[in-house]
Amino acid sequence: MEKKGSITAGLCLVLALILSLTAVSIRSVATAGARVQIAAGMEQGLYSVFAQYNRALLEKYDVFFVDGGYGTDGFHPEQMYGTLEKVMGKVLHPERDRALPVSADLWNLNLEGGGITGYALATDGQGAFFRQQAVEYMKETLGEQGIQLILERLKGGSAKEEEGDSAVDDLMDEFDREKANAEAGETPAAVPEGEAPRKNPIEVIREIRKMGVLTLVLKDTSRLSSLEADTASLASNRSLHSGMGTLPLPGTGGISDKALLMEYAMTHFPCFTSGEGKGLNCQVEYLLEGKGSDTDNLKKVAAKLLAVREAANLLYLSTDAGKKAEVDALALAITSAFGLPVAQQLVSALLMACWAFAESVLDVRELLTGGKTELIKSAAGWQLSLENLPELLNGLDSFRKSPAKGITYEDYLRIFLLAESEETLSMRMLDMIEQTMWQEGETNFLADRCVCWMEARMMVSEKTMQFNITRSYGYYQ
Repeated sequence: MEKKGSITAGLCLVLALILSLTAVSIRSVATAGARVQIAAGMEQGLYSVFAQYNRALLEKYDVFFVDGGYGTDGFHPEQMYGTLEKVMGKVLHPERDRALPVSADLWNLNLEGGGITGYALATDGQGAFFRQQAVEYMKETLGEQGIQLILERLKGGSAKEEEGDSAVDDLMDEFDREKANAEAGETPAAVPEGEAPRKNPIEVIREIRKMGVLTLVLKDTSRLSSLEADTASLASNRSLHSGMGTLPLPGTGGISDKALLMEYAMTHFPCFTSGEGKGLNCQVEYLLEGKGSDTDNLKKVAAKLLAVREAANLLYLSTDAGKKAEVDALALAITSAFGLPVAQQLVSALLMACWAFAESVLDVRELLTGGKTELIKSAAGWQLSLENLPELLNGLDSFRKSPAKGITYEDYLRIFLLAESEETLSMRMLDMIEQTMWQEGETNFLADRCVCWMEARMMVSEKTMQFNITRSYGYYQ
């Protein structure tokens, strides 16, 4: 018996629904696959852009930046976009590089265009992105224990950065006024005039202070580079390119980050006692003073250091009863000889200041030869006797002694660096990086062309849909 099949209208509707769901599912899977392929292409393109970081910057300064100038004398973000577009195209169409048939292109995607919507530069925010990388490098290198050691070491010292005339100058001015008054008959002598010292240390120190500070404290000038840097052309002074986009500037981490930035400066830039660099040799001194030559930068730092040591030595003298008695006796002889007994207290103070200054000259000279000095002097560590004070110039090296324990020139630089703002230090570091790169042959290198983050937007079409994708990548964390 012959059988005939039939299908109900309800079953037709069910099958139609199943087919529709299947088609939608296939389409959904295809769309999701296309999105994954596009995102993979975008990310691979960005990775390729930032794989082109400047190797010299990484090797010398342990920071990652892409040179957006690509060795030319201009800024060319379009080359970064070109790399992104090229790599993304290869990811979207792998069959083109593998000589596969067109049918192997599962998604049939077409890159319609796009552009860079943001980028960040090393100089943005007064060097904020450079500073962030430098601090992160030091955190990874030193660890928590190393950070604590730095902070503990810095607790032991402080530095006053006042510039200008010291107490010696003020006291000498007052002493001169008293002498002038006495010579004019305005200040009668209370005791008969005595015999003045063979060499009046006050007048000797007066003449010594007229000499240049480097003449007094510098034994070897061969480490000073003859290079004169054009500071107006460096990053901290010239008009800069700036980044664009919505990436927030890195925040500051307080005193620990400041200490790490200081330690980064000390480990990546040469100072007078650490050895030669490319370009300026006194680069840490440049971070502090910003002058165009080693001589000018070292002169300013030496004067600052001399003032700090003078204050410390004067503090010690005021607590040493034996040395105060020596000073008072000599002051009495001087004031009696000039007929100025009422000025004995003034002359005592002036002699103390002269003695502290002379001791400080020996201290700084010792520091600049790689030695140490006590932060606060002890009786055993004191170098210059009051009797030898007029012979300072003849004993600049023979009177000196270096204690077994003490603070070094580099330690003082660390203290001075802590007093500078993070922004100033960051920009001046970039100055020295630029100058070093120029000296090593990268004459078109500029810090404000160094890219550390980029955001891009791309448009990709498929048969029936268009996708817009925005992604960013960078060394910024």
